[in-house]
Amino acid sequence: MDDFCQYNLFKKPKAHLMIPPPYVRKSEDDGKCRRKQTPTLRLKSSDPAHLLLLCESLRQGHSRELEILLNKYFLEETTCSTVFLINFFSVRGEAVIRIIGKTLLENQLNLPLNDNFVEDAFSAERGGIHIGFNRMNSDLATELREVASDALGGEIYAFPVFEHADESEDDKGPVFVICIVNCTQQITFVGQLIDETFRFCLPVFLNTLKAEEQLRLKLQTHAILTIVNGLFTRLVDLKDLLHDILEEGRMLVSAEVCRLYMLDKKSVYLEEYNDEVLGGSPITKNKGVAGFVFSTGNILNIKDAYGHKLFHKADDEGRGFITRNILCVPLRDGHNAFGVCYLANKIEAEYFSVFDEDAASMFGLYTGLAIAHANKYKIIDENLDKRILTNNILMEPLLIRPSDIKHMMYAQRPKFDDFGKLQFNGRDVPFHQSTLLVVQMFENLNLLSTLKIEKNILSKFILGVQHNYRALPYHNWMHAFSATCFMYGLITTLEFLSNDILSPLEILALMVSILCHDIDHTGCEKVEKSLAVLYTSNTSVLEEHHLTRTICVLNSEGCNFLEHLDHKTYSRFLDCLKENILATDALTHMKIARKQEIILTKCNKPKSRQYRRLLCALLMTCADLSDQVQIWNVVRMITVQIYAECFQENEAEKVFGTLENVPEEDNFDKCLIPEMQMDFIRRLCLPPFKVVSILFPETRVFVDTLVKHLRYWEESKQYFMYTDGTIAEILMSDMLDFSDIEVPPEEEAETEDSDTGNSMDSKMSVLSDY
Repeated sequence: MDDFCQYNLFKKPKAHLMIPPPYVRKSEDDGKCRRKQTPTLRLKSSDPAHLLLLCESLRQGHSRELEILLNKYFLEETTCSTVFLINFFSVRGEAVIRIIGKTLLENQLNLPLNDNFVEDAFSAERGGIHIGFNRMNSDLATELREVASDALGGEIYAFPVFEHADESEDDKGPVFVICIVNCTQQITFVGQLIDETFRFCLPVFLNTLKAEEQLRLKLQTHAILTIVNGLFTRLVDLKDLLHDILEEGRMLVSAEVCRLYMLDKKSVYLEEYNDEVLGGSPITKNKGVAGFVFSTGNILNIKDAYGHKLFHKADDEGRGFITRNILCVPLRDGHNAFGVCYLANKIEAEYFSVFDEDAASMFGLYTGLAIAHANKYKIIDENLDKRILTNNILMEPLLIRPSDIKHMMYAQRPKFDDFGKLQFNGRDVPFHQSTLLVVQMFENLNLLSTLKIEKNILSKFILGVQHNYRALPYHNWMHAFSATCFMYGLITTLEFLSNDILSPLEILALMVSILCHDIDHTGCEKVEKSLAVLYTSNTSVLEEHHLTRTICVLNSEGCNFLEHLDHKTYSRFLDCLKENILATDALTHMKIARKQEIILTKCNKPKSRQYRRLLCALLMTCADLSDQVQIWNVVRMITVQIYAECFQENEAEKVFGTLENVPEEDNFDKCLIPEMQMDFIRRLCLPPFKVVSILFPETRVFVDTLVKHLRYWEESKQYFMYTDGTIAEILMSDMLDFSDIEVPPEEEAETEDSDTGNSMDSKMSVLSDY
């Protein structure tokens, strides 16, 4: 068997029942599959059992609870006096301490990064660093004294905690610093313990903080969007919008005060808006805290107001307020800043945090847009109202027939015995004859010949004025005609022209003014509010409308009886017309009443411009109130008309929906009427008529008449108290006919010696346009 040779039998390899996972690799030595060896973990300072129990306890919960568990663990393992964690992770630009030992601080400490203690802690290396107590912030020292009194005077060691295991990867520095106070263990042991603990606990702690930050941002965004949704539904009324912004701004960042400073119309000053005043004191747009933020467009967070160079202490002295801290953000309309939102005194904190800065910045952005859109909406709404009202004023044609003008020129004038006298009552004249008497007044005063006025043009103007008076119970054409008759009686009886008291042009202005002083009176507050957008005055809205309507009639085709005058004379007439009509506003009269009395009764220059202006204003007031110096039965009828118009206006307000719970005649306390009428006579009627009686003794009869009416109203109180019926039925009943009662002449009225600028009693509001 020489040819026999050995050979190796082939052995079938064993099959691998499982495919090697990706992390398994072949050994370069023998080619066999082996698993990568896991490095051995060795704890040098931590007790594995204690560390596992700590890790097990770090379950779902708030980061404050996790921090308390960590502090408790370090207290037990290091047997130190106390321990606290400085958080650099959650807040930008600040260091936060919220727990000392096991105690949660009532108000967390937000320390700036340039604080001595914080700087030392932030620069600590892994091995830890010793920090002296003299470097400690006073607020932190106070909290340590309250929580652990034995901690003060000992040693503090700070140990940094980095987000990554490799310190070189943490360019931003540590996320936390653990401060151990009066530790009995070796510092090397404590440093290793902290490293080993956070090796396992840091991911849970950081993830919890990140989750809380996401939740905070979500809630903050939801809160701001809710505020914005509310603000953008209130764009119709800028005043209400600003009140809501002030309230929401305070609540959003927990501030005591919220103010708005917005650029004025001339772009010179910043006007202040707060809870007490809308459109308050202006400040220079580049000075102070608000001016700096407005000029630069940067957010300003002042932690100590009195220590900041931009803050002026005088602002607090004028308000009786102490400002501790300020957060100020710009308001923009998209690109350009037009104001700032000024927040002061953070509640339950030392100052505003960076979270507050973020919230206020976003709030300022949306608030600015809301205010900008509200202003644009206001402009659009005002322009629309102006367009509607202007069309109503200018486009309404005067339907005056040529036959009516011819009738006024050539018809026979009616004759009345007392016409032109002080006691003449214009309401006795039939309506269809009233315009004829107006032309006759102008003729009798020689105004047509003196000023070269064409009779046909004047007649058309008078008809146009009559056409523009509304059919109201009181403020109608007959009221204007009656007042004009009274003015005519004053001018003729007192001989203003012959005594050279007033010029013919001033007399003409007086006659036209009193004839038109209530033209197109609306009798409805809703319309008056709409008219307010046309005029600059806040108090004489209706009077300015009467003036505008008068000029519109004057400028109508064929109505301008003064177009032949030169420019200077025509302008002088219009100035007198404006001053006279605006003088019929009750508040305007009460403001100048004292000035009228002093100048008119004591002035040595009766022909001066100021004297004549005040005299004309006084005559306009007396003529407007002349219904009150008529006989008692006429006064009763006038009072019925006034209250009828008042309740008619209230019904109109209900239709418009502008008033709630407006008084109706059925539920109106009729017993108030006599006292209200007496108050009206004392406050508004007696003062001007007394001044006129001093200037012109012939008019003393008017004061006596008003005193008599005061007595009559006093007598009527009992009838209003015990008599049933409507206001008209009581006033016009025979029981109130006191015409046969004689009032002793020495009986004087008790007038109030208060400042004429004071507002009337609220009960007087029922007297409409007096």
